[in-house]
Amino acid sequence: MQTYKSKQLALIEKTFLKKRFQRKIINYAQLQLDSWSPDITISRAPGSGGRLVAKRLAKKIGWDFYDKILLKKIAQKLDYPSSFLEKIDEHPRSKITDLFHALFNPNYLSDYTYIKHLKKIILETAKERNVVILGRGANHIIPQDKALNVRITAPFNIRLANTIKYEKLSREEAIKHLKNVETNRNQFLQQYFGANATTAENFDLVINTANLSLDSAVELIIKAFKEKFPRYQKLIK
Repeated sequence: MQTYKSKQLALIEKTFLKKRFQRKIINYAQLQLDSWSPDITISRAPGSGGRLVAKRLAKKIGWDFYDKILLKKIAQKLDYPSSFLEKIDEHPRSKITDLFHALFNPNYLSDYTYIKHLKKIILETAKERNVVILGRGANHIIPQDKALNVRITAPFNIRLANTIKYEKLSREEAIKHLKNVETNRNQFLQQYFGANATTAENFDLVINTANLSLDSAVELIIKAFKEKFPRYQKLIK
């Protein structure tokens, strides 16, 4: 049971993080939005097939697909190994943990530095070329009128079956894996963007893959993009 003191510390930490990360630190006025053609962001529930949909979509329309390549760009910018960034990718962090490592680990990358560069690189990448970006809170970074924001989901039993099949895990391992990944992603978005990963209002399109093939999901996304951005239909091959 939490003591009064621990509750107060938790409240202070929560307030601090909210003010630090959820305020707008991007000056969209400097991004020359008129010259920016729209992109597509894909948010996904683990095991829903979201990554496969995103990759198939990018291939079909001839756009670049950005997932872990974003980490490589950040790693190059900060001179960190990509393998190190993968351990903190789409994970929340305690302020206490952050302060401890900042004091005693000279190679530690603070969450503020990571998120700052993540936002910058996503914006630069999205603006300079047409891309499909998977996860990383991209739908909360790119201006709403410059991206089609899609959420891919499915019932838990479907996602569990997919995880067992494709990750080669036992049922117990798959359940633990799904819950851990989902919790980390949800807390990451809440901590750094003040958003709920499953809130439908954050997306232009929500697709349930329970009764849809991955190719059908791709076609729905293409149709939605053309509906939202009729001026840019020529961008789709």
